[in-house]
Amino acid sequence: MALKATTLFGRLCCRLKKSPSRFSKEEALDIARLHNLENEIMEALRHGYSPDEALEDWDIYPVDNS
Repeated sequence: MALKATTLFGRLCCRLKKSPSRFSKEEALDIARLHNLENEIMEALRHGYSPDEALEDWDIYPVDNS
């Protein structure tokens, strides 16, 4: 696994490359829109975050309770 370090909104973020995203970029932006975080998620995606990583970073990753 590769370690990737980036800065996002003034924070140093180190993360491991993960498996493919559960959500598409459009779905992540739809979820972000519900929380008024569309710009933040869009910026995270531009910085190379996967949709799942961006949602997790802003604590809005949907949990499946089934």
